[in-house]
Amino acid sequence: MKFSTYLIVAFFAIIIFSCREYSPTSSSTNGTKSDSSTVLFRSAASDNFCDNCNKFDSKIWLKAEWPLGRGNVKATNVSCSNGYYYLTLKSKTWDCGEIYTSKQYSYGLARSSFKCPDISGAISSIFFYEGVKSENDEIDIEIYKKDSKWRIDFVVYKKGNKNWISGFNPSFNPSSGFHEYAIDYAVGGIAFFVDGNNKGVCPRYISRPTKSMQIHLNCWWPTWLNATKPSQNKSMQIDFIEYKKI
Repeated sequence: MKFSTYLIVAFFAIIIFSCREYSPTSSSTNGTKSDSSTVLFRSAASDNFCDNCNKFDSKIWLKAEWPLGRGNVKATNVSCSNGYYYLTLKSKTWDCGEIYTSKQYSYGLARSSFKCPDISGAISSIFFYEGVKSENDEIDIEIYKKDSKWRIDFVVYKKGNKNWISGFNPSFNPSSGFHEYAIDYAVGGIAFFVDGNNKGVCPRYISRPTKSMQIHLNCWWPTWLNATKPSQNKSMQIDFIEYKKI
């Protein structure tokens, strides 16, 4: 009986100290630090992580340096302050910021809570990316404002080909508060969640990625959206980032 009691106590201790579980009823934090800020890592499989963004974690993340869209991704445009990561669109330039994992991850749930910059023509994104020289597999959630209207797109690439895209115009303003975006990358399919609600599923008949990939978050200027250089710095503000292996 005493042994059973110890097991029960240990079980609840793991639940209390693990990173916040993904829930289809979870909602945006609307400008406040989320509950995940109390925990750094999940206690389960070693591949799993939950980064609360209190300090830039170089064991998980690399800062990107390469041309992208209208400008260049620069490591100096990635910063951490007051419990948030900032990916900054630099004033009077097309330069931007991006982070990506130092290792690749297979099937699992990648999610993040972030607030987009309030500016037209820039994309804020969380995505899986294979990172090979050509013909990359990729799974994206892209949030952007076009002609004063916000849009959230879900995109799937296989060997460099855009095989599927879906999306919607959200009823909320992605720049006015934190919202949670998640990619459920599974053997049986790919599902996309916004604030815990399933907003898109890539059909089974679509040729989909099957490989391990790196997880990226970025804020950048694509050439296909109309935009003007910002008069002051604008940033994507990230509350937490989590990966949970299936």
